[in-house]
Amino acid sequence: MTGVTIKIGVLTVCCLASGWGVASAQDLLLRLFLADGTSVVSYGEYARFEDRVVFSMVTGGDAEPRLHVATLPADAIDWARTDQHATSTQYQRYVQTRAEDDFQRLSDDVASVLGDVLLTADRGRAIEVAQQARATLAEWPRQHYGYRQRDVREILAFLDEVISDLRAAAGMTSFEVVLVAMAADIALEPMAAMPSAREQIDQVLRVASRTERPSERVALLQTALLLLDEAGDTIGVSDGAALRRIAEGQIREEQAIDAKYTRLARRRPSGDLQVMHDLLVSAWRFAENAVNGRYQAARVASDERSRQASSAAAGALLLLADAQREICDFLEAPRLQ
Repeated sequence: MTGVTIKIGVLTVCCLASGWGVASAQDLLLRLFLADGTSVVSYGEYARFEDRVVFSMVTGGDAEPRLHVATLPADAIDWARTDQHATSTQYQRYVQTRAEDDFQRLSDDVASVLGDVLLTADRGRAIEVAQQARATLAEWPRQHYGYRQRDVREILAFLDEVISDLRAAAGMTSFEVVLVAMAADIALEPMAAMPSAREQIDQVLRVASRTERPSERVALLQTALLLLDEAGDTIGVSDGAALRRIAEGQIREEQAIDAKYTRLARRRPSGDLQVMHDLLVSAWRFAENAVNGRYQAARVASDERSRQASSAAAGALLLLADAQREICDFLEAPRLQ
């Protein structure tokens, strides 16, 4: 087994001779690209829940970022572009934090296995151990963003020669061809940076304009006003004034709409219209509970809240159907008996 011993020794040195520097860890920032070509920066991972995407935006803070949880319709996102950027960011983040430690651990494990192969008198057992190590090594790049897969490919080639020599030494005349599918190369893109004060304001207004829930839209607009107060003159007096007018104008519009709904809800119809009014109000309340429950379920990824929201939505549809029947009956012309 002299040839096998030499190859194992060379491969062991190759496995142990790795040593890239590890960069310091940074906050994970992912960019969500919107369908109109603009984007917003998510602090940490975003979550896609049915037809919604939930993420955290940086909205001020100094040493510790202040975060605002927001939701957007999933169809407002350019997912192909967003996923491509996320893959690039996660790969670079992995390289910065623990990729080299993982590769060193893999190298140490392979070197240990090769040492066991070298010391094992049972050649059948040696072949089995070497093949198990090869299988683990072949899967590693796909499970680790393709990190250093060219180095892994070289180690695999050495390991294949070792296994071949072991099989020959054991008198095995058959051979195996094992194809290895490596991970696709990742197209690297610039990583997202922490948004500046102006960028944070623009992002909040951008998300507010696409948010369907009025209460969440108002909360975002109020957050924009808070950011404007904190930014002071750093974004320019004229720009700050213009942005403030936009946020305050939209808040006034939302308040005016809420006031109209409140006045309508307080009106009490008389006579035959009372039943229809009560049914419509009840349907509205069920629908509102369904919407609120759906948003809460998306925020915390709760199946129970999602089921409750679905039940409320079903109740709203039933009450609305009853109201429609009552209205049709009321509007139907009298028939001669």
